Amino acid sequence: MTNQGHSSEPDGFADLPEHVERSVRSIVGFKIAHSLAATFSERTVERVTAALGRPQFIGVIATFVTLWVAINVFSLQLHVRRFDAPPFYWLQGLISFTALCMTALILTTQRRLDRLAEDRAQLTLQVSLVAEQKTTKLIQLLEEFRTDHPELPNREDLVAEAMSASADPQTVLEAIRITHEEHVPPV
Repeated sequence: MTNQGHSSEPDGFADLPEHVERSVRSIVGFKIAHSLAATFSERTVERVTAALGRPQFIGVIATFVTLWVAINVFSLQLHVRRFDAPPFYWLQGLISFTALCMTALILTTQRRLDRLAEDRAQLTLQVSLVAEQKTTKLIQLLEEFRTDHPELPNREDLVAEAMSASADPQTVLEAIRITHEEHVPPV
């Protein structure tokens, strides 16, 4: 069932087959669930981090530091009271504190993104395992059909036989670890 002709559907679904549309909706649902699971403070931190990550923020910082230095260097000419004489200890402290806060914001945002990436990795692994099981079953059925069908020659196919055996994920993971340790020097 495609959504062609349905005005209530977004334009992005107009030309998609039903199974692709279901996949897209599943992915969107996954992202929405992740967003809805965010606490108010996490959403706030992400908004602040996004604002700080814009190129305009570099201009704001440069303008602020330039004004701070100019006001303190030219305080006599500007007829204002100097609040941070060179070498600008207060400015250095403010920059250090700001850097500490930005680091905490970035780490908080990254922690949440890492959870999303871990969920995606788990989902990808699950889909891959199911796909491998289905492929193995298809190969087994095709081999069974080939051997049972009277008009097809019965021959031994070692590759099909090997591919019809399901791979144990733990064994594969252990093989990857061992091979990695053999070829990559320890840090």
